[in-house]
Amino acid sequence: GSFELWVDLVDTMQVSTVPLYDMKKVEPLEVEIRIVLWTLKHVPMEYNDTIDIMAKVHIECSTFLGDAPVQETDVHYGSTDGHAVFNWRVVFSRIKLPTSSCLIGVSLYHYSALGSPVNVWQLKLDMRKWLERFAKNKDPVLIDKQIVRKPPPDESENPAEEGEEAEADAVEMLLSVHVISQIEASQRKVGRGRDPPNENPTLSVPEDGRQWGDYFAGTALNLSGMLPSLGLWKKFIPLFLIVLFSLGMLVLLRWLGLL
Repeated sequence: GSFELWVDLVDTMQVSTVPLYDMKKVEPLEVEIRIVLWTLKHVPMEYNDTIDIMAKVHIECSTFLGDAPVQETDVHYGSTDGHAVFNWRVVFSRIKLPTSSCLIGVSLYHYSALGSPVNVWQLKLDMRKWLERFAKNKDPVLIDKQIVRKPPPDESENPAEEGEEAEADAVEMLLSVHVISQIEASQRKVGRGRDPPNENPTLSVPEDGRQWGDYFAGTALNLSGMLPSLGLWKKFIPLFLIVLFSLGMLVLLRWLGLL
C-alpha cells in the first residue's frame, strides 16, 4: 500500500503568523475512452470456408463508473479470408483517474443466428500508460488508425506436430483510440456504434460483408449478386426465418390433421 501526507516546517516564532495550508480535497479527474474498430485481418477461420465475424469489447478497470462495460459490434457476414470491416465506435465513460489498472479486452466470435457465438480470438490492451499521459499533461490523447497485432505463439515452445500446418498469420486490428476529459466528452458527445451523434470521425456502414450474398455465403442458399443490400434489414432476417419456419410447421400439422 501507499499513502500521501503534507508536512509544514515552520519556525516556532512564526507559527502564529503563518496560516495553515488549505487541504481542500482535490476532485478526482474523470476521462472517457473512445475506440473505433475499423478493420480486421487474418481472423481464424476454424476450418470453415467462410466466417461471420462479430467483436465484443469490454473494459476491466478498477475505477470505471460508467455503464455498458461490454459492447458488441454488428456482424460482418461471409468472410472468406478472415478479413472484416466494421467502422464501429465503442465508448467507455466516467473512468476516474488515477487508476491502478485499466484493460480493454477485444474478443472475436464466429456469429451464428441459430446458436451461441463461438470465440475464435481474444486480446487485452493495457490502457494505463495512455491514461497516465493524459493525467500528466491534461491534453487529449489520440492514437489514429494504428495496427495492433497479437504475436503468434513461439513455435520453439509449441512446435507443430508432423503433418500439422504452421501457425497462421497473426490477427491484425486497425484501431483508433481517443482519451479525453469527461467534461469535454459531455460537450462533444458521440454515439456508440454508428448511432448519432456520428462524428469525430463520421462512421459509414460498410458495404463489404453486409449484402444478401454475404449472409448466405457458405450455405446452399448462396445468392450472391441476386439480392439487394441487407442494410438495416439484416437484423430482422433471423426473425423472418423463424416466422417462415413456424408457418411451415402450422401448415404441416394442419395437413396431418393434428390441428
